[in-house]
Formats: sequence, structure tokens, C-alpha cells
Amino acid sequence: MNIPIQVTPATNDLTLSIDQTLAEVVKVTIPKSGIVPKVDAYFLADTTSSMRNAINAVKTGISDALTQIGELGADVQFGVGEYKDFPAPDPDPGKHRYVFAHNHSLSANTAQIQAAVNAWTVTGGRDVPEAQFYALDKLAEAPGGEIGWRADSRRIIVWFGDAAGHDAICQQISNLSYDITEASVTAKLVAEKIKVLALSLRSGSAPQGLDDDPAKNRSDYYSSSCGASVGTVGQGTRIAKATGGKFVQGVNAETITETIINELAAQITTIGNVSLVASGETAQFVAAIAIYVMMCLVNAMQGRGYKIGTDHATVYYPRLWLCGATGCSAMDTGRINGNCYYHYPDKRPNVRNDCP
Repeated sequence: MNIPIQVTPATNDLTLSIDQTLAEVVKVTIPKSGIVPKVDAYFLADTTSSMRNAINAVKTGISDALTQIGELGADVQFGVGEYKDFPAPDPDPGKHRYVFAHNHSLSANTAQIQAAVNAWTVTGGRDVPEAQFYALDKLAEAPGGEIGWRADSRRIIVWFGDAAGHDAICQQISNLSYDITEASVTAKLVAEKIKVLALSLRSGSAPQGLDDDPAKNRSDYYSSSCGASVGTVGQGTRIAKATGGKFVQGVNAETITETIINELAAQITTIGNVSLVASGETAQFVAAIAIYVMMCLVNAMQGRGYKIGTDHATVYYPRLWLCGATGCSAMDTGRINGNCYYHYPDKRPNVRNDCP
């Protein structure tokens, strides 16, 4: 994915003798907005009966959500789909009529997207686990297919539900030529570079929502057709992590629209990584490129767990370490306003006089 940048200096005129090596600093500036230019966001909802309140809330707030996401400045298209469970159509007319419905392909027509969401209808099934893996398997297709993914977009599935998924979904009930498992779905999503933003709601039957135990409360229909479950707790977390997305636990049904807006906006305004690649006629002469990250002091230090004031400075980092709750995994060095610092795990920076 290409994001417009500024490179200083724009050109260089260098004269080198044979076997001579020259090191040069080139400044690459990423736009402050950090907006991903083109995004495809597909809303995938569990529309079974326990999700009734959440679905109603999404219907109420979808117009506002589409407006706010559209105002971020990116070229965003939306798609809509829903999943239920097997068997479908169920012999009981009051239960599921289908397993997965692709309600609307990716489109910039927000009126049609809103209408597709408003057409969702909740129905009851036979057990607690649902058929989200069947839906995710259908969505994990290459650009240009029925779903409408664009080849040069950041592709995101905004998935919300309150129960684990059946694992495996065997050929006997799906009528496919293969079994669908967590592993197979994850592999397809990763291969197609589709991120999963998993929003997990809790329910009485599945207190851990999308991360609950898929082996409990299964119907005889599944057991007799597909045998014992091979699924384990933590499906939502694992899929989100493997695809480079995010898992959010304990989403409130009444405020789910706000969660969708905030989390999707974060996905759109976050640049996951930066790489520099030599190109053109001079590429053959470039031996290596080392990236030195420059960032605001506040963001850099707070990212390491330090409490820093509001003063801003430029920080030059030979290595950028992303820190979790336990601190950095290795020593880092930096230069702040002419002073040099060592950054140790879980400690404030220590000043030193000799700069690298």
C-alpha cells in the first residue's frame, strides 16, 4: 500500500571511486494524518437471537458510523454480511433460514449499506456455537470476487458476535469439498491480507463471547454429523492476532456502534509499518538501508510507559521497540534536545554525555 511521502533531499549527485562506500542520511516524512488512502471495511454480524439488542443498536447507529468513518479522509468502501448456524434452512420455520448471507458487496453507496444493515433479522438456532468460520471462509477471497475487495486497499472485517464458532464445520453439513477449521480460515485470511477486527460481546451461555469454549453446548446435529469438536477457547483472540487485527472483549450491546466507530477509525488511521526500498537505476548500488525513526517525545516515551510532560522534541532511534505492560525487551538509545539517553526496561531514561 502506498502513502504519499516527502523525501529530503529529493535527488543526490554522488561521485564514488571503485569499492568506495558512502553513508548518507535521507529524511522521509510521512503525513501527520497517517490516513490509509484506501480501505475496504466489511461488517460481519452474528444475527442469532442472543444478539438482538446489539443488532438493534447497530441499526440505530449505522448512519452515524458511516458518516464519521467517511469523514476521516480515506477512500472507504463498506460491505455487509451476517451469519447464523447449521442446519439451514432449519426444518423448524422459526429458526435459521440460511447460514451466511452476503447482504451487500463493498461499495461507497452508504445509503445501500445502511439499508442492508437495517434488513438484518435475528433468528434462533439449536445450540450456542455458531457458524462464523463458514462466513469467514467465504469472505477470505481474492480481490475482484463477489465480496468486492479492492486489490490496493487495506481490507478489514469488522466482526461482532457473542459465541464461539463450531470447529470443524465438516463437509457433510456444508456441502463443500473440504472441512472448515480455525486453522484453515486463519490461513486463508492471512494469505489474502485481510485483517480481522473482532468485537466480542458476552452472553449468559457464552461468558467469553467469541473466545468462549466451542465444545460446550453443541447440538446432537453437529455431534452426529461432524464428530467431536476440535475447537478450543480463544478463537477470536487468535484470529485477530494472526491477521494483524485486534480483539476487543466485553463490548457493550448498547454502545456497540461507538465501539465500531472508534476501533475502525483506529485501523484506518494507523500505519502498521514503514519500509524503504531502493528503486530505479541506482538501486543496484545501494548496499543497505537502515531506518532511524523520528517521533514526538511524548508519544515515544509514553509508548514505553513513561509519564512525560507536554514538551515536544524530535527523537532519533536506531531501533524502535514496541513495549507492552512489562516494558521494552532490550536497551534502546536516543537523542533528545542534544542530550543522549539509555532506555532500560521498566525504567526512566538515564542521561549520558557521549552521544552515538
